[in-house]
Amino acid sequence: MEFETFKNKFNKMLDDRETFHRLNKLARKFYKVMGYEVREGYDFSASKDTRALMCYRMAKLAHEEFVGYIPEDLDLEDE
Repeated sequence: MEFETFKNKFNKMLDDRETFHRLNKLARKFYKVMGYEVREGYDFSASKDTRALMCYRMAKLAHEEFVGYIPEDLDLEDE
């Protein structure tokens, strides 16, 4: 693999991971406003709890509104 290609993929992965963590951080704040708390590191995007999942979706909407970009294909399955 060419170095530039590798560098671009690596940077995208870092950007996606940072976005993922920011979305979860914001979802945690929304969840807390609703009176709920979860352990640190909780993945709201994979939650079975509809309230937690709703908070993640609200975080995505807020991120898209203020940042103007939301990656639909967060490639984090290698974590």
